[in-house]
Amino acid sequence: MNKGLQASALAMLIMFTATEFVYAASISTRVRIVEGKAAQNAKTIKYLQSTQAQQISELSQKLHGIKDLESKIDFLMQEREKKVKHPEDKRYSYP
Repeated sequence: MNKGLQASALAMLIMFTATEFVYAASISTRVRIVEGKAAQNAKTIKYLQSTQAQQISELSQKLHGIKDLESKIDFLMQEREKKVKHPEDKRYSYP
């Protein structure tokens, strides 16, 4: 009976040890999965940041173009107002 008790204790010890190894392997696998997802998210964030910087640059260039057009329109409107305000009256002109 002593040998049966020893075998039973040994079996329980092996079972608990194996359980701890499986648990450690499970944690290791989970850590690798999380690290992989973190790396993937870092790449995505980096890509989005570069895309956003490019879009900001393009937007800035287009805004500059719009401001140039606005200034040209303002200039043309001022020129038009000058012509309208001071029309030449040719009815009383002398040669």
